[in-house]
Amino acid sequence: MEGTPAAELGGQSFPARDAVPAGQRVTGIVVSYDLSEVADAVRVVRRDASCTVSGDVITCRAVGDHSLSPTPFALLAPASAPLGDAGTVTVRFTGPANLPPDWKVRLYVGPPEFHARQFPERALLPASSRGTPPPLRPAFVNTGGPTPSRVVLTVSVSDSMPGRNRVDDPTRRSDPGSTKSLKLPRVFRNCHYGVHGDTATCEFPGPLLPDRGYETDSEIRAENGRCCQAEGTYQYRISAVEELSPAEVADYRALPVGSGPELGLDEVDAAGLTGNASGSMSFRSADLSVGTRFHAKSATIEGMVGARASLELPQPTATDGFATAASGGGVTVALPSGVSFAPAPEPGSFPSEEEWCAPADLSARSVTCQAGGFRTMIAVSIDRTVPGARGRVSIAVPPGDTDPSDNELPIEVVTSGTAKPVPPTTTDSAKASADGAARGRSAVWTGSSVLVLVLVAGAAALLVGRRRRRYTARIPGDGPEDAGRMPHDA
Repeated sequence: MEGTPAAELGGQSFPARDAVPAGQRVTGIVVSYDLSEVADAVRVVRRDASCTVSGDVITCRAVGDHSLSPTPFALLAPASAPLGDAGTVTVRFTGPANLPPDWKVRLYVGPPEFHARQFPERALLPASSRGTPPPLRPAFVNTGGPTPSRVVLTVSVSDSMPGRNRVDDPTRRSDPGSTKSLKLPRVFRNCHYGVHGDTATCEFPGPLLPDRGYETDSEIRAENGRCCQAEGTYQYRISAVEELSPAEVADYRALPVGSGPELGLDEVDAAGLTGNASGSMSFRSADLSVGTRFHAKSATIEGMVGARASLELPQPTATDGFATAASGGGVTVALPSGVSFAPAPEPGSFPSEEEWCAPADLSARSVTCQAGGFRTMIAVSIDRTVPGARGRVSIAVPPGDTDPSDNELPIEVVTSGTAKPVPPTTTDSAKASADGAARGRSAVWTGSSVLVLVLVAGAAALLVGRRRRRYTARIPGDGPEDAGRMPHDA
């Protein structure tokens, strides 16, 4: 059993007998593990170089200022050893003041091995004015050793509803979880619920007998709070509480519990419970579109008239009912009246996770960029105010798409005043864009270009690049200091 009992001890913060002065560390502590009570059940098969063995006691010392490794030694039980409780390991500490008290750890032979009920890959919900998520009934069997004390069931629900299908509630926009409609209601008093309502962690008393099937005695069902439809996924996992770190247990036990009855377990036939220790169930309303789509409701260009701004390209998804990332497809951006394309910033002046897309001819009114990547940005200039002007972001409608209307988004322009004019200046960015136009193709700058420059030019180029980044963070010719910044300048 690798890491037993060190898995319970390594890296753990033991309580000190006396307070440790603020800002100070207690070092030089020696830890001894007394295995005399379990010596007949297990043997030591590995230990760190910092540990020594004397009889049935293993003594470990941290090297220098380092802590003990998470598993300073390993124990192995013979195949003939009975499963279950093998006894207690006593942990003692010696060294300076502020020592932790003696620590007792129960040692169990044979870890539990859980297999959870598997559900169909997807569940189709009837079309309705408010999609009701299906019920979840987790079930599992333990084919390993007996569970020492308690069993932990962790359930989560993820909400993949497209934004355009949601019903806005202005009173909840300040809530970090308000963009999601699916929540797990706080029902069961032995379950701890996440602050955003998307997780529940329930504890059941043990021990649970091996090879017996168990399922929850009540259904777990998410609520669809604000939407007219539903799309999401349940996930759940079974584990013994001893398999979790003390920090994990402390974190979920600090969360609020439900106000209703306890969630219990009933015995069921274990046949068919052959999956992993986790299970999942995906679901969607039957009247959600099938095909490609945008999840957002709109795209926005924000800035001052006479200054440059940027547009982050919305990413489409392709779905046969369940959202999966689309890749390789083109996304076309048609600008609103009063807005024009601007040169992309120089490589090295924007984060490496960004790509910038621009047409070969900056006087064009539209450009097609490839979908995918972390962030695709387009540089624009807000030339004048045109009341009611809207642009469009669109993707091609594939065969079989049931709702072509969700394949495009409007582009809105939000202005915050007018920038003061400054004398025009030719920048390196404009030159780079002009060169791209001369080559007759769209210019796309990526963060990886910086690495190539540094590798080719050497350390001198790196120093110049750093100085240039500070110099080009604000592109000249954009207006006053506060008006001419691109989002990446921050």
